[in-house]
Amino acid sequence: MKRLLALLLVVGLVLGACGGEDDGQVDTDRTDTTDDGGGTDDGGGEPGGSAAGPVDGGEMVATSIIEGGEDRPLVDGTELRITFVPVEGDADALPRLSFVAGCNTHSASYDLAGDTIHIGDVASTEMGCDPGLMDQDAWLAGVLTGDVGWERDGDAVILTSGDVEITLVAAT
Repeated sequence: MKRLLALLLVVGLVLGACGGEDDGQVDTDRTDTTDDGGGTDDGGGEPGGSAAGPVDGGEMVATSIIEGGEDRPLVDGTELRITFVPVEGDADALPRLSFVAGCNTHSASYDLAGDTIHIGDVASTEMGCDPGLMDQDAWLAGVLTGDVGWERDGDAVILTSGDVEITLVAAT
């Protein structure tokens, strides 16, 4: 099962990377991060001025999920893991992230703009799982799409989308 998930993730990432710019869609994911001499960085940087993103690549695991001010438990026996994959060697490519919470693996490009991560369209594997896991996948894919706020709190990264707050730490 794990090998199948890994294979599906690799295939999804390869297919996503092969999409290119010639698909007829306007690219709205990119933010111009050139310095106009005004002294502010309007994209790509960490809040507070560092050039590092929410993570410098690597896997993170959720330690807390709050929705509407209340704990939102995941399905028993599952956890949310998000992997940030930086781009190396291609200045035009966007970094990618993937996330899994017990059933399907989801993947999308992302772009940083100050304290916001713009997450592009999410592609997912299509494993058939129990209804609770499928509902959890759909909920997370909705939360982790579009503009998501982020901030550091010590070693943790906090993602905010609507009334949902996800606290992540480096996976061990």
